[in-house]
Amino acid sequence: MRKISHMQGREAFLERFLSEMRFRQAIKYIKYGQVVADLGCGFHGNFLRRVEGKIKLGIGYDVSVSNSSLPKNITLKKIDLNKNIVIKKNYFDLVIALAVLEHIDNPEHFLKQIKLMLKKGGKVIITTPHKKGKNILEFISFKLGLVSRQEIMDHKNYFDETSLKNVFKKAGLIKIKIDTFELGLNLITSAKKN
Repeated sequence: MRKISHMQGREAFLERFLSEMRFRQAIKYIKYGQVVADLGCGFHGNFLRRVEGKIKLGIGYDVSVSNSSLPKNITLKKIDLNKNIVIKKNYFDLVIALAVLEHIDNPEHFLKQIKLMLKKGGKVIITTPHKKGKNILEFISFKLGLVSRQEIMDHKNYFDETSLKNVFKKAGLIKIKIDTFELGLNLITSAKKN
């Protein structure tokens, strides 16, 4: 089991750049006044900090967090995302999980938990590496040291568009839309709770 969150310690050269690319994809889905959950928020909750001026409330969850110097509308909570994570049912307008699904033991269960957290009509945004990028990620991590070895070693799942859509469907989410970014090596998926 992981004991530290992303960005808790010193990170490899490309980590901040890759995080920024994910943030840019997800930020498009933020609407003013939303209540947002960030699953796998990282140690400092950087994405929620970035959008704090737009959202009503943001709650970040990760295996380890720092609550120092947070804006008033942001809270970070320590939680193991591989366990039951439903803290508040039917509460969030938007749940995001950036570069998290690949670390989850049971992605279908994880998405079902997210569905419970969402308000009716709420949206989930997930980014995850495309399975065609697995060998590239391992090379730039294990051989070149440009991305976190710990993060890549912790990957349990890789998806393509079909396998990812199937997991979302099995979780009971609707209006599933999948796109690629980072030269097709990452997937971003949006879906809704009916």
